[in-house]
Amino acid sequence: MKINVGFIGTDPLLPTIEVVQKAEECGLHGVSYSEHGGFHDAIVPSALYLQNTSDIEINVLGLSGAERHPALLAMELASLIEIGPGRVRAQIGSGAPVMLRRICADMYHPVPRVRSLVKTLRALLSGKEISGNFASGSFDKYGLLRLEGTDILPLQDRTIPIDVTAIRPQMLKMAVQEADGVVLTGGTSLEYLAWAVKFIETELAAAGRKREDFRITALTFGVIMPGFEEYFPVLRLLLETYAPELAVHTMQGVIDGVAYARAAAEDPVKAGETFFTDDVTEQLTVAAAGVEDMSRILRRYADTGIDIIDIHLVGPADTRVEAVEIIAAASAEIA
Repeated sequence: MKINVGFIGTDPLLPTIEVVQKAEECGLHGVSYSEHGGFHDAIVPSALYLQNTSDIEINVLGLSGAERHPALLAMELASLIEIGPGRVRAQIGSGAPVMLRRICADMYHPVPRVRSLVKTLRALLSGKEISGNFASGSFDKYGLLRLEGTDILPLQDRTIPIDVTAIRPQMLKMAVQEADGVVLTGGTSLEYLAWAVKFIETELAAAGRKREDFRITALTFGVIMPGFEEYFPVLRLLLETYAPELAVHTMQGVIDGVAYARAAAEDPVKAGETFFTDDVTEQLTVAAAGVEDMSRILRRYADTGIDIIDIHLVGPADTRVEAVEIIAAASAEIA
């Protein structure tokens, strides 16, 4: 199992550069930046990280066709590829419902729309011109073409891996059919991750695809520092941002998802306080005081069968460089 570290988009950007550089220095696999409406976008931070590193993979996470036209997204990804060829991975999804409502956007029929977005981005980034009305958007002879008389490079060979963020079976199936990998959302139990891996592997076999050609990433939130317990309220707040009805799937084996969804419909604040106890919060996130804790946690995630754990660091900014060093040391112990 490989390890990424990431950011949830609410932190000042410049201090994260040192963390990213430390991740590269320590030999971690990649860095991700998650886009959420109203906070930082994922494109500018990714460009910043590509410019300040040389080898580490940069995952552009949380991209949604509901928040920007695919033509613009293809342009942005093409620019990132120009900065860091071979190091960019796009991770797209339907978008967070709470954020979408704030800009009067929607993601009705998410599976066909995300499927269309994957296909559209592949076409545009491979240099094709497209026309027509698609679930992801409308185009009239649009393509990312070379501008004659300039230094803009041709885009014919600029395809990149595209992952789909997914939770439920329908989106997981679509990811197997169309994408290069899947990102399993944060706040998930180990039981859910193990189930998802088996489900995906069954679908891959049915589709005639090789398991080694498909990446399964598990996103999680992490506080890695002595006294991590004081940050449980922050982790709890993040867990509460997920739609309660999803807990039936994602938090199986840890809480009663049906009961939580019912309680949240009546009083979401009280439901969060009741269900997300310290013990539950620790089971649904990564909370470690040092290398020994971290090694134990990584072994448990590795046992689920995932390929990558992507730990979005939530602790104090001045602890994150050391957090990366702890993660790297723990990874070496279990290798």
